[in-house]
Amino acid sequence: PSHALIADYFPPEQRSTALGIHGTGTQFGVLIGMIGGAVIAEHLGWRAAFVIFGLPGVLVGLLIALTVREPARVTAAAGTDLSFTRTVGAIWKLPAFRGIAFAAALTAMSGYGLGTWSPSFLMRVHGLSLTEAGLMLGLVGSLGGLVGAVCGGALCDRLVRRDQRWQLRLPAIGALVS
Repeated sequence: PSHALIADYFPPEQRSTALGIHGTGTQFGVLIGMIGGAVIAEHLGWRAAFVIFGLPGVLVGLLIALTVREPARVTAAAGTDLSFTRTVGAIWKLPAFRGIAFAAALTAMSGYGLGTWSPSFLMRVHGLSLTEAGLMLGLVGSLGGLVGAVCGGALCDRLVRRDQRWQLRLPAIGALVS
């Protein structure tokens, strides 16, 4: 929903920057989650960390549901079938969408796998405590992600002015480099 709202509120030539800034929320979440979650888990257990971090998310979700209004939409022409399955089928027929979906899935799997494995690796192989591993991974991951999200979005908007294909090329290069 956030991407749809950004597409509604920002013109195409500013969307990559807006999405990059939006992406910083994830990085702040990683920073807070890795450091704060490690401290809480070390002292109160991992279940308490999930509850303590989950409750504010539920409260923010309720706040957004009660205060953010859906922008006006253009209605479909009479007789247009906008069912979910037909819409997904139409999108899936686009080769570019299938490629993007596949690339996003691979990127997510490798990223989540690395994120899940790294704390254990640092603790078992390098003797770090859970808090030390969380601090190290949180700082390195979130600072790199913050810079990458903001600068990548702004760079993409600039490059797209010359060639629309940069909308996919730049994220692909970033994924390959990472």
